Amino acid sequence: MRDTTIGVGAVLALGTALLALALAALAVARLPPLVAVSLVLAAEVGAKLAMATLACIGRPSHEGFGATVIDANGPRHLVGALAVSLPAAIIAVPAATVVVLTGPLLALGLSNWADQRLGGVSGDAFGTANELTRAVALHVGVAVWSLFGGVWSIPLVDWGVLAWTLS
Repeated sequence: MRDTTIGVGAVLALGTALLALALAALAVARLPPLVAVSLVLAAEVGAKLAMATLACIGRPSHEGFGATVIDANGPRHLVGALAVSLPAAIIAVPAATVVVLTGPLLALGLSNWADQRLGGVSGDAFGTANELTRAVALHVGVAVWSLFGGVWSIPLVDWGVLAWTLS
């Protein structure tokens, strides 16, 4: 990032990301505590899955961090990343599932955008994928939970006992 005019855009992007996260935090705070924790965990897993997706499907723009990560991975490595993210996706179906899947979907779009606009994926694209996915996934999770609630929640854990234990 050697362009001196990029600073204004970066400040605007940072402010927008912080505003999106703050608004997501307000929305998540209104959910039941265990649902909120599961959505925050799923959003973080989705953000890391977005970076893994970029590493597996991206094309490097130049030599650097992005090229180092991308060259060591291929599309077949994405299966492992998806498998590892599965537990976070089944905590509160469908909300957590949609939140986790937000990562790869955003990464696909970001990879296409980076290829067209930047000539490929760089280290900055990895950071963007992480931050953008976290904010979008939290908003998506709150929306899905508001629409569908815990209708399809899988009773893997007796939430009442867990809530009593944590209190």
